[in-house]
Amino acid sequence: MEPVILVMLSLVAIFALIMLHVPVGIAMTVVGVVSFGLLANFKAAFSLLASEPASIFGTVDIAVIPLFLLMGSFANAGGWLTISTAWPRPLWGAGVAAWPWQR
Repeated sequence: MEPVILVMLSLVAIFALIMLHVPVGIAMTVVGVVSFGLLANFKAAFSLLASEPASIFGTVDIAVIPLFLLMGSFANAGGWLTISTAWPRPLWGAGVAAWPWQR
């Protein structure tokens, strides 16, 4: 299959899956594996699907993302994200003063 046509069909497939309420990560994974399988072969696509997530999650740089989400969850559970506490108002005022065009 011509790669340009495959890219266009892949984009249509991703948007169609998103419209069907499939999570974005799963839609991108499915379309990526199928597209790579059509370009190379499916044995290589499934081999890549088996090995790549382990190598990506093994790096320290990616470990920051779930920890950041966990920190936000703890802050929300502890009530730090409510605007009624004392410290967000001065920060909000400093932000508005620093970037007045962003009101």
